[in-house]
Amino acid sequence: MADLKGKVVVITGGSRGLGVEVVRTFLRKGARVITTASSHDPKVAEARIAKIIEPVPNATGRLEIWPLDLMSMNSVMSFVERFKRQNNTQLNYLIGNAGVMFPKFKLSEDKFESQFSINYLGHVLLSFHLLPHLYESAKHSGEQSRLVLVSSCLHHIPNRIRWGDLQSLQVYSPHYAYGLSKVSIVMFIYKVG
Repeated sequence: MADLKGKVVVITGGSRGLGVEVVRTFLRKGARVITTASSHDPKVAEARIAKIIEPVPNATGRLEIWPLDLMSMNSVMSFVERFKRQNNTQLNYLIGNAGVMFPKFKLSEDKFESQFSINYLGHVLLSFHLLPHLYESAKHSGEQSRLVLVSSCLHHIPNRIRWGDLQSLQVYSPHYAYGLSKVSIVMFIYKVG
């Protein structure tokens, strides 16, 4: 669509990498974009906003950066609650773009392996709570809403899922854990799609 004025977009990982270009596209088309950063520092958010919008000076959209740490399910729920309080629950696009690839072994505060938490669990929890807003926005506008969760061609790495060791506590391979997080995204989208 050429004109997205009045549309609301939530995109994780929109302040770096490929996500920046997606954000800029939505801004050029006039959408209100809420993207995320793990930092809670308003100065960091302001600096990122300035860097993102600099190449699109004529953009008519509005950009906000809200804190979200996908290593913390409490942070995900705080984001959801803020969205419900401040956004009148309109949501036209939800894009789960944030991710991590092949880090050293680390557990989240919720005791989830980091890639499984960031790439999969955090996005699924966010999607679960925001899907009703996507549905309602589509119903009220008469236009389809979109849920996009980014996977990877490396989703094929696990030739079998170790159901008894999803957190890689017994054996850690950063490649396997990454592939597991991405095949899990594929299975989730297949289920809700």
